[in-house]
Amino acid sequence: DLILQGAQNIVVPILQTKRSGISRRKQLLKSSTINSHNGAEFCWLTQEDVIRFLLGSIGLFTPLPACSIDALDIISSDVLAIDYYSPASSAVEAISKSLAQQTSVAVVDSDGEFVGEISPFTLACCDETVAAAITTLSAGDLMAYIDCGGPPEDLVRLVKARLNEKNLEKL
Repeated sequence: DLILQGAQNIVVPILQTKRSGISRRKQLLKSSTINSHNGAEFCWLTQEDVIRFLLGSIGLFTPLPACSIDALDIISSDVLAIDYYSPASSAVEAISKSLAQQTSVAVVDSDGEFVGEISPFTLACCDETVAAAITTLSAGDLMAYIDCGGPPEDLVRLVKARLNEKNLEKL
């Protein structure tokens, strides 16, 4: 409680018991946090000491380390996916779901093999031209369009050409 209230150190008196014996005393003498005052020994505990103890004892508090990832149900097998050649606009619903689930939409080839992903967080970092890209490109092309260094010039030209075809060049 004292540490939670902001105490940086706690001074704990060390009581000698009959069971502790000489080996315990030798251990205490080796410790750099042991101090004596008026013949009594004290130990200084820091916040780090308490955290180290708790982390070292975590197996006693919870069975989590003994469980497999599968048993903990940490990984979901319910994957949101879209075909590489499908229109990116058909992924809008999956992108909305992935935002709520804090995941991405997998882009897969015709054999169901993972090719890449469309992340709602990456989309959020894009400028407004990504709306036109979603309207005109395939999922695979959209994946390349939103990739880190900005959209490739050939995909920008493709988006503009398709917008012109649909009389949507003002987008």
